[in-house]
Amino acid sequence: MAENWVWIGILALVAWWITSRFRERKLLAPIDPVAQGAPLIPSDDERSVRDALDARDAVADQFFTDSQARAEAEKSVAEKLNRARQIVEETGLDEAVPRLWTRVQHWRSYDGSLVADDILPEFEQVGVGGNRDEPWVGWTWRGQGYKICCRDPYGNPEIGLSVNGAAVLAVSCSVSGDPLQYRFSSLSAFVVGPWMAEVVWMDGTLERSASQFMHEMMAEFDREAARRIDLGESAAKSNQD
Repeated sequence: MAENWVWIGILALVAWWITSRFRERKLLAPIDPVAQGAPLIPSDDERSVRDALDARDAVADQFFTDSQARAEAEKSVAEKLNRARQIVEETGLDEAVPRLWTRVQHWRSYDGSLVADDILPEFEQVGVGGNRDEPWVGWTWRGQGYKICCRDPYGNPEIGLSVNGAAVLAVSCSVSGDPLQYRFSSLSAFVVGPWMAEVVWMDGTLERSASQFMHEMMAEFDREAARRIDLGESAAKSNQD
């Protein structure tokens, strides 16, 4: 029994010695500043790398800000253009203005002189001018001065309209047919105003007059043809006599 206590004492002494040596070695070991949470003092190379990364992020932020500003500006422009086109199409100006030019261009002869034969009385003080590449026709309608011109009428026509000397509309058109027919393609200038309704009235007046002329001409052809047709009426009339 006594021997057992001796061995127990020896084992306890060995355990104490090992523990004390481990504690001493841990205290004497070098301190790791990262493990201890101590702040690092970066080297010059590390600072350069960090500055480059910061510059990259700052430039990316600037590009992002610029792209957002451009997107907002482009959105505003697109909305304005779409609204203008919507107004022009809904009011019928997209058809009325090219058709108006199609009609009034014939008031100007090829040599640039005025052809007054087909001008309606509602269109007063008609004048013509320009050249082959940019002819124009002007007139007075209900006390207001109107002028319509067509740049490059045989290639990529752009029709411009002004009222009392102020430009109010410019549209690009396609051209086809013989005689030439102009059709709305795109819008490059537009100023909302009372002239819009007046142009619709002008176009309607010219279209109505042209329609009446066509119907009267066709009716006269029919009457002339009817006079040359005999369905037996002459023989029946002779028998009655």
